[in-house]
Parts: sequence; C-alpha cells; structure tokens
Amino acid sequence: MSPDASPAAPIESEGFLVHVYADSRRARVHLLGRLSDGRSFAASKAIPEQNICIRAVDAGRAEAALKARGLEIRFDETPLKSFDGFECLRLCAEGSPQRACDALSRSGVEVFGREEKGAVAYLTRNGIRAGVRVSGEWRAGSGVDVVFPNAAIVPANGARAPLSVLSLDIETEEPSGKVRAVGLSLATFGPNGRPAPDRRRALLFAGSWDASIPRDPEVSVFPDEASLLRALVREMRALDPDIVTGWNVIDFDFPRLAAAFSRERVPFALGRSVEAGVFFPSERDDAGGGEGGEAAGPRRSASVFLPGRQVLDALRLVRTGFHSFESYALDAVAHEILGRGKTVTVEGRQKLAELDRLYAEDPLSFCRYCLTDADLVLDILERKDLIHHTVERAALTGAGIDKAWTSVASFERVYASGLYARGVLEPNMPVGRNVSGAAGGTVLEPAAGIFSRVAVFDFRSLYPSVIRTFNVDPLSYERALSVADSPERSGELIAAPNGARFIRDPGILPLMIAEYFEARLKAIARGDDASAYVYKILMNSYYGVLGAKNCRYA
Repeated sequence: MSPDASPAAPIESEGFLVHVYADSRRARVHLLGRLSDGRSFAASKAIPEQNICIRAVDAGRAEAALKARGLEIRFDETPLKSFDGFECLRLCAEGSPQRACDALSRSGVEVFGREEKGAVAYLTRNGIRAGVRVSGEWRAGSGVDVVFPNAAIVPANGARAPLSVLSLDIETEEPSGKVRAVGLSLATFGPNGRPAPDRRRALLFAGSWDASIPRDPEVSVFPDEASLLRALVREMRALDPDIVTGWNVIDFDFPRLAAAFSRERVPFALGRSVEAGVFFPSERDDAGGGEGGEAAGPRRSASVFLPGRQVLDALRLVRTGFHSFESYALDAVAHEILGRGKTVTVEGRQKLAELDRLYAEDPLSFCRYCLTDADLVLDILERKDLIHHTVERAALTGAGIDKAWTSVASFERVYASGLYARGVLEPNMPVGRNVSGAAGGTVLEPAAGIFSRVAVFDFRSLYPSVIRTFNVDPLSYERALSVADSPERSGELIAAPNGARFIRDPGILPLMIAEYFEARLKAIARGDDASAYVYKILMNSYYGVLGAKNCRYA
C-alpha cells in the first residue's frame, strides 16, 4: 500500500470494503476495497483504544485486587454501560492490559471488552458495514489504484461497487504436490450482480513444451515451479481481483500453493500488499482429547489471509446457498446447473493417469482442462447469483465478505453496532448455560385422500413478524428483568405467549428487522429477486441465532 506518486487533488467517492484488518505492529487498521468508479483503494486509520471496562460498583474490589498484585492502574469514567444496565469505568493501562485483566478475573470482577478486536472495533464504533463514502487527498498506489493517506471514511450503507472475482484452479503432480499448472479466469460483477461480458483468462504452465505442439495465446510456459509461482504473483497483481475463488480452493488449492511457495522460497505475496499471505489449516478450538484421540472442541475451517482480497470457496458457497445436489463434485454440479462439465470425466486413478498422459503428450489439452475448471466455477456462481447474494449479506451485516454466510458472526457484528450506538458494551460469552433452541413451526400429520375446497395460507415473514410484534430483542429482554418484579412498571413490558417479557422501548433487533423488511418489499417491487431472497433468509436467521448455543445473546 506504499504510495509511489505525489498527492493529487482531494476526491470524494462511494466505495465498498473488501478487506479490513488490523496491523498491531503499526497500531493501524487497513481498509481496502473498490470505489464505485472501479478503482481499487486503500486507506489506513488508527486502531481505536480498547474499551476494557468493569462495573462501577466493582471499583473497590478491583482496586484491592490490583494493589495486592502490585499493579498501579487507574479507572476513568465512561459513558458506556454494561449490558445489564450498570454504570461502567474504563481501565487505563500502559501497554498490554492483560495482567490487570487476569488479576481482576481471578478476583471475581467481571471484565468487559477483552475480546474486542482492532478492525471490528473501528467498524463498530463508526457504524460502518461495507458501503462507505471516502474523501481526502489521494496518491497512486503500488498494490492498489488509489491510496488515501488520511481519508475521512463514513458509512454509506447503500453504496456498491463493481467487484472482480478470480477463479483459480491448480493441477499438481502426485504424490509430490508439485504445481504443474495454474488456471485463472477473471470476471467483474456489477453492483446488480451481473458480470461484464468480457472475461480475462490466463494459464501458467510449468514443464517442457515441444515446438511441434500448437501454442495458445492464453498459455504462458515456464521451465520450473519456482518461475511459475513468481509469474503467478505478477499475474495476481495485474488482474487485481477483489475475491479469489475456486472449487474446494481453500482445502485443496491453497494448502498446496502455500507449500509450493514455501518449498521454492518465493514470497506468498498474492494480496494487495507487500505483506505475505498466510494459509491457516483447519484445527480444533481446544487441545483437549476425547476417546480415540479426538479433540473435544469444535472444528475450525481452514482459511486464507491475502491482504486486501477475500478468498471464498465456491464449493462452500454452493453448500451454504441452500442448493442441494446428489454429488458436490465439480463435474456433477456443473452438469446439473450448466448442462456441461469437465473435459476429462474419468475418476480416481484413471483420472490421474489420464492427466499425467496429457501433461507429457498433449500439454495444450492439459491446459484447457485446467482453464475449463476455472471457467466452470465462475459460470456456476453467476448462474446461481451467489456472488450477488454474498455481497448483499456482507453489506447488510458488516461481517465481511468471507463471513457473510455465518449467521451467528453476522448477527453479533451488526448487533454490536446497535449496542455501541446506545452506549452499551457487548456482554461476555456466558459459560455453561443451557439454551433451549429456537422452536420452529408446528408440522401437522398428513391426512391421505382427495379433498375439495382446499385453502392454502402463507404468513409472510412469520419469524420476523413475531420479533417485531413482541419486541423480541436481547437488550430489551435484559432490561425487562430489572422491572419484572415492579407491579407499577408492568405497563412498560410486552409479554410473549411463552411468558418471556420485553421492554416496550423499540429494540435494536426489531428496528433492524423493520429496515430489512422495508428493503425487501422494495426489492420485490423492482423485481430484484436476489436481494429479496437475501433479506428473507437473513431475517429468518436472526430468529434462529437466538436459540443457538454459540451465540452470546441466545
């Protein structure tokens, strides 16, 4: 993101955030994305100071606990309140406050804000989701088109930008894992989710190519794996995608690419920064072991960090996009959706043998096989509107393009912004609580036969309507607990049929649902089925997360 030109006249433009991440060494938050005119941009802001707080009523115990451990730390007043309504004090500590937090927790003093992350804190406190308005002086950048050294960034929730999506497919030698070819297919999707008609394609091939074999202008030949990888870095910089995708790309292609970059000692610099990318393998949340050596905690999926870009696995998108297939192999899904598939259709050992033969005897067909796989992925995502769906969900929640389909993370992200706007701290994740789950609708036993005068009724947006009717909201529920035993204040409460009570003041969640509900009606009216679908699924998921054990507000 380093500038390589002098400042130009100030500009103001709408844009869309692709990747926001913290650089703790420089105490900065980096924001990278795409402007509405199609130029990529980068900006940098100071990481907000952590809001590490305690309840004011715990001040005496807190000071005694810290003094006993030789820690001289002061507490300042803050307008923030705890989730249960107590006035709070903010801990002021030089450097890392970790020792003070540990001492307080061991003494039974609840500490809030320890989980706060720099990038998320910046977005939350500024009410930013994904659409933004950026203004200020700018310079030409080395990894992006525009760098804002000192930008003013404000939310613009309706802002969208054309996003470029690169489908990547690699072919490897087995069992060594050596990269033989990389297929790249790039499409630009407009704010309406429709791709531009032109597509840029490139195939990088490592190996020998006999002069008698025809060459394709899209194919570049390199003598070895190392030179192919260096060319991939250059090609990624030239294509400048916002999103990198592929079929099973996170669990197959990227671990092999990361291993190849490491093996050949080539920097894994596939992002928009000189900072190297990182592949994070899947792992368990804790190190405990059960019977047979199984880890006790839930499994964390593998992920990829490429500064300024997002990596989305097309296979995961198809699975989470409410599409069901008998087989999730690329060839099977492509045939069902597109009516066509791979150029090599055999499976298992026969497939490996055929690809080995093509690589040695017919490299042009080998390259076309690799490039076809990359094209198929983009065609599937386009046909099922999955890029549009993903971007719309990210824009509504602010959870990020990579986490757009994670219901709990999306809900907690957007709800935290609502809390902060009301001067309320996020609660800590409860430990050992019993969550009953979210009840679904009643399913009646079918009665076989032929019937006349059959009427079918459908309740539009049933779960969102329940939320709005009873003001179902975590903060409203928490506040109702404090007045539940006061008969004179019973008029302030709304009672649900199951006995749950909520304060009548408009809750954060019902207001969010009302916003989405109105936007969905407008999307239906203008014939935007993709957006209407996203609003519907997102609203329903916000009912479900309130019964999910891994949600702090359940």
